[in-house]
Amino acid sequence: MADPSAEGRRGRRAVLLLGLLLVAVLLAGGVVLATRDGGSGSPQAPPGRPAPEAVGAGEQYAVSPDGDDDASGRPDAPWRTLEHALSRLGPGDVLVVGDGRYRENIDLDLRAGTPEAPVRVVAAADARPVVVGLLWLADLSWWDIRGLNVTWDEDNDADEHMVKLTDGEGWRFADAELWGARSFAALLVDGEPQEFTLSGLYVHDTYPSNETNQDHLVYLNCGTGGGVLERSILAHSSNGRAIKIGGPRRGSGEVGDIVVRYVTMVDNRGPSNVQLAYETSDVVIENSILVGAAAGRPNVTAFGLDGAGNTVRDSLGWESTGMLEDVDGLSDGGGNVRRDPRLSGPGSARPYFPADEQARAYGRWAGVDDE
Repeated sequence: MADPSAEGRRGRRAVLLLGLLLVAVLLAGGVVLATRDGGSGSPQAPPGRPAPEAVGAGEQYAVSPDGDDDASGRPDAPWRTLEHALSRLGPGDVLVVGDGRYRENIDLDLRAGTPEAPVRVVAAADARPVVVGLLWLADLSWWDIRGLNVTWDEDNDADEHMVKLTDGEGWRFADAELWGARSFAALLVDGEPQEFTLSGLYVHDTYPSNETNQDHLVYLNCGTGGGVLERSILAHSSNGRAIKIGGPRRGSGEVGDIVVRYVTMVDNRGPSNVQLAYETSDVVIENSILVGAAAGRPNVTAFGLDGAGNTVRDSLGWESTGMLEDVDGLSDGGGNVRRDPRLSGPGSARPYFPADEQARAYGRWAGVDDE
């Protein structure tokens, strides 16, 4: 009698091969993969370590829950774990990630790509890969990671950020769902990165796990090298912000030159959708929807703010005392409106899509027609 599990593995591998072929066609044609907005006290994550020698330059590799880390990593012989697969990549390489769950605490110093030959990580066509655990990547210069979803592993600890991206230049992390974190942040950008991009993210539902107002969706403690957070949805952090920008304490370093644009933020009440802290300067929040704040608080707040040049403009606020706090270092750039966007719920293909037509000029879905 045939082994049903073997038949299943062969079927999934065939699907992965078809997905690899389609991804290769898309990459060759320069097509940007579409955003996918979908959507749980033991050992610490292993210490970070340098990646070993890359297996090749400009090659295409695959990883699948049914693979083998002793395999070649080629499309017909995929690797098994993401940590192993990511550690093997070099400039110009493409890793296609197969469907399924990868229960791993990944902690890697990556091998940099180049502007001419970035390292690309993409989900296979029609696949939904999910890391159950931690995704900590450092020195990710010229990496482009799309479609790699992450959820919480209950064996991890509340002082471990679920996704942590540190340093690097010209990198992108996009088109992913991050949810269920029980830690200081679902996503931390740390160190001194330069010109990073976060795009097409759906980050939601962090649960109270630390002290008051310490469990955030996105935490940007990332120096002044410049970065963008755009076209994303950040929803439901009862004990934290949708976005905290700044260091953990006064004197911990300057943070700035950050643009937040076309982001929809909903029900983030610890204490507001965005909070700027300490030596934070030159942050622009624009074209966004901000709904819900703690009682008696505006949508954008400050905490011990010593920086300057921070601006909120051309955005829509609701369910708060106003758009922004009246403090030094934070200014109203004009064009802000107070209006109920009448957002849909989380269960649709376009979560938190505004029913109000005027509100459709703001947030994640601005410029995207209702179908």
